[in-house]
Amino acid sequence: MSVNVISYYSMLTTKPRGKYNVQVCTNIACLLRGGEELLEHCEKKLGIRHKGTTPDGLFSLGGSRVGIGACSWAPAVQVN
Repeated sequence: MSVNVISYYSMLTTKPRGKYNVQVCTNIACLLRGGEELLEHCEKKLGIRHKGTTPDGLFSLGGSRVGIGACSWAPAVQVN
């Protein structure tokens, strides 16, 4: 599978993830309702950047461009 395909889909990765995988939706519906600010807040709280993992291996953080199917409740976050 190509790296381009892996980087597009949030459920695929080339690196190990933390025990808790936090996905913040960043599709258009969530962006319009604060998804980007929510992702920035998570980055600050966890001390990691998008697609990063905490040093203790507990948390990984990512944005889901494809969406997580919760547009009517935007912004949305999914854990594991």
